[in-house]
Amino acid sequence: MKTANLAIVFTDIKGFTERTSRQTLEENQRLLQVHDALLAPLFKAFGGRIIKSIGDAFLVTFESPTQAVLSGIAIQDRLWQHNRTLLEEDQIHVRVAVNVGEVRVENNDIFGEPVNIAARVESITEADEIFFTEAVYLSMNKAEVPSQEVGAFELKGIPGKIRVFRVPRAPYRVLAPTPDAVLPTAEEAASLPPYGNLALARVNVPALDLGVLGQRAAVVGAAMGQGAVAVGAAMGQG
Repeated sequence: MKTANLAIVFTDIKGFTERTSRQTLEENQRLLQVHDALLAPLFKAFGGRIIKSIGDAFLVTFESPTQAVLSGIAIQDRLWQHNRTLLEEDQIHVRVAVNVGEVRVENNDIFGEPVNIAARVESITEADEIFFTEAVYLSMNKAEVPSQEVGAFELKGIPGKIRVFRVPRAPYRVLAPTPDAVLPTAEEAASLPPYGNLALARVNVPALDLGVLGQRAAVVGAAMGQGAVAVGAAMGQG
């Protein structure tokens, strides 16, 4: 049996199930295409390994808990940039949860209580936020990842309470409390990326071509009406 001490990241889209109930097949496929194109390069840029992607959810592992949280920060800032030019119904809002611990590795999948805890923390994480456990807080580089305690929670199926932390928003940590510090107005704060692009600035991620993604979604949507084999072939062409 192979085991490894890994940081585990779960993400999913806020309101995905309700959203898909009022979307066409093509619209749903396009949403997932855009979502994957936004998140997957950032996981990889910070050293993450995507274990699985199920619908709107990602399960990703990192050797470094610091890099795991930084990937979450970069994701939230990139989504903020993506969303600011879109109508509310077209925006993508994701929650990110991180835990760390020894997991069992089998057939390119991971198992164990650290995975279960990460999944439970994700269930209490708010949209556009990065929540992480005390285990992550104790093992990460605090000089790179500022934190703020959320509280201690009883999580379903997990013995005892789990302390949970979050990454505070940029104005909270970027503007030092010095006598000459100038706080942004409400309008200025609304125009700032939530986490200050501190993590996103470290990586070079190409801009999305939404037109191309729309064409891919149309091909996949049509193929899905013809069967799973056609879907695989269509996605391979993308």
